[in-house]
Amino acid sequence: MSSGLTFNPSSLKVTIGTAVFTATDASAGVTITAGSPSNGFTVDIDMTKYQTTPGINGEVKIEYNGTVNTNAVTKIDENHAVLKYSNDPTDSTTKTENPPVIVKTFSAKIVIDKIKEGEEATKLGEAVFVLKNATMVR
Repeated sequence: MSSGLTFNPSSLKVTIGTAVFTATDASAGVTITAGSPSNGFTVDIDMTKYQTTPGINGEVKIEYNGTVNTNAVTKIDENHAVLKYSNDPTDSTTKTENPPVIVKTFSAKIVIDKIKEGEEATKLGEAVFVLKNATMVR
């Protein structure tokens, strides 16, 4: 993540097939290392725990979010992910690495003013509101 975003470790969710785990679920074989790389994270999944578990197969999906912080600036940044894995269940030290997947992320400065109804020139300085997922929460 860029320095303008702060990773929220509690937001991390790992889905393996139909099973959903959180980063803090050590018994599921999911380990998260926040800050590796800087302002990012590393997820290790012990897939040997899922070789004989019925119903757990299919794609591995990792979801997370970040919070915009005071270092946010208007720019185009690159976010990347690398997958390292072993095809040998008897030797976890041998790793294959896929090429990184790079996604461009865009950030911009947004100025939002609350104005008095019918009077666009009158700003309401003490107004408090939250914008969330394109919905205003009062």
